[in-house]
Amino acid sequence: MFKKYRTKIVLLCLSTFSFNGCVDITTPKNDIGFKKITEIKQIQGCYMNLAETGNDSTRYLSSILFSNIKYKHTDIKFICIKALNKESLNLTAKNSNKNILSTKNLTKNKDFILESGRIIISNNDSYAIDNVLGVSSESIIFGVDKNEDGKLIKKGGGVIVFPIPFAVYYNYSYRFKKSKIK
Repeated sequence: MFKKYRTKIVLLCLSTFSFNGCVDITTPKNDIGFKKITEIKQIQGCYMNLAETGNDSTRYLSSILFSNIKYKHTDIKFICIKALNKESLNLTAKNSNKNILSTKNLTKNKDFILESGRIIISNNDSYAIDNVLGVSSESIIFGVDKNEDGKLIKKGGGVIVFPIPFAVYYNYSYRFKKSKIK
């Protein structure tokens, strides 16, 4: 009996497994688009470290810009960005008393690229995911929105083709309110 239905069972299994996947998209309430910037000095300013996410998740700008910091991200209240020249940015992490906790410089075409009016901090592709056959890609894009608040998008996806075909896509958008501190 199995031989009689073997082709149908195999086709049913293949079609079931070939369309698996998930999509996750998160944006803050009243999300607006990026403001087009032509020079890196247009993103200068201090931004709140804690993001508006649109859901109950917590995201800190310092966790992306200062990934190897010795402080807890919850201790950082502000991230200040200053253009040193046309090619370099200075990032400063400050606590609620406006004391500097950490600082670092980023250089254009080494640490970020300016493309389509946005700063691309990371753009990674890989062709093997944890010893399985597949591809993945992730991008982190920072800029300012049309209200001059900081806007960060972390997006990516991947496809695993063996042992079971599966696809995933995510697009997380975060707003970091601009602060009046210097």
